[in-house]
Amino acid sequence: MTDLDDNRVGQSFRSDPDTGEFRVIAHEPGKYILKAYKRDFVMEESHPPALPIESGKIEGYNLRMLPEGCVLQGKVAFDNSNDSVAGLEVKCVCLSDDFSRTTHTDPEGHFVISSVPPNSECFLEVLTLHGDLLLRSEPFETVQKKEIYREVKIVSNLGNHDSASAEAMNSGIQDTAEP
Repeated sequence: MTDLDDNRVGQSFRSDPDTGEFRVIAHEPGKYILKAYKRDFVMEESHPPALPIESGKIEGYNLRMLPEGCVLQGKVAFDNSNDSVAGLEVKCVCLSDDFSRTTHTDPEGHFVISSVPPNSECFLEVLTLHGDLLLRSEPFETVQKKEIYREVKIVSNLGNHDSASAEAMNSGIQDTAEP
């Protein structure tokens, strides 16, 4: 557990191996960030929220750990348009692993999806705020414990998300694997 300036505070404890229950103790009320570690796993939330602790303890908070895998990062942009890319839904679907995970773009169109199964064939779907499909990418391969970057440009029709005729432009999709 850390304070908002990333200084370690309070005490940390191991979770119960049977139930996963854990406890932390804060000496003073405030906002704290809780991080969990387990070999070959990552926290589901890449940026854990600041939790308010009033009574000196956290109750009813669940941390979800996911198997370590690839981290898929990228950016969504509209070609020839000033449409907002904030809040678009980005879904990664892996065919061989029956895997699907969704996130949303930030105000600049960036997204991050962690724990994507390694050595899998996957594709991205980008959807509007109303759930309309804007794009389904070409399949791509993931690699073990690597970061993959995908930049996706969506060709929009008259700058309108709801009537968008979207397709991936070959020059607008880039894959890079980084160690």
